[in-house]
Amino acid sequence: MPAPDELDAMQGLRELRGSDIDAELRRLCRYHSLLTVRRSGDTRSHASAVLAIQRAYKQLLLDALPDGEMAAGTALHVYTRIDGAELVFSCTVSGTTSFAGEPALVVSLPDAIRRRDRRAARRLPVAVAALPRSTARLDCAPTHISFEFEIVDLSTGGVGARLRRSPGPLLPGDRLELQLQLPAHRVPVSATLCVHRTGPDGGVRLGMAFAELQPRQLDQLSAALLQIERYRLRNRFGSQDLG
Repeated sequence: MPAPDELDAMQGLRELRGSDIDAELRRLCRYHSLLTVRRSGDTRSHASAVLAIQRAYKQLLLDALPDGEMAAGTALHVYTRIDGAELVFSCTVSGTTSFAGEPALVVSLPDAIRRRDRRAARRLPVAVAALPRSTARLDCAPTHISFEFEIVDLSTGGVGARLRRSPGPLLPGDRLELQLQLPAHRVPVSATLCVHRTGPDGGVRLGMAFAELQPRQLDQLSAALLQIERYRLRNRFGSQDLG
């Protein structure tokens, strides 16, 4: 189980509070999600589950751990995955009880839950200038923007792009028509802009999720990813041109 400080270092981790915590806990309880629970300072971890949420008492009931009784005040670190996301939070033991005739552990409600959304498809990094520049077009009256970009990472679910400067007023949710310049293929795809960041040097990083792909597009992307992966393994990437 990753320790909380290790998860803090993971890219994409965000902190949930208030009603967002309630929503995550209700899902864990409803779907009987398996938890990995570790006592603070202990390297051993145990499986558990959320049995009930006692909001009025600001408590959770967890399936009892195999250690037997646990002293009140013991700090626990909890880790789980649900719907492709990683969740981690801390809580404190309040005591023990029974639930449906079986032992259960009473713990405090967490003040915050840290969540990391994981991509369903692995993205491969692509060396800058390893591929010819791809192009993008936004046609949404009255805005019409065309620009070139460098592919910096790629999967069958989306693409990361780097631009030297902002091409104009782009917003998350914009629908872009892309011409991806990949090894041996130029693949036209539609994509939704998800991430738009400007660096201190004025450069721009975009994250785009592909719209539904046709079988031919998926085949071309899969072939390109295989070629990029093989190239990386053989050449540690970046020593030659892929285009």
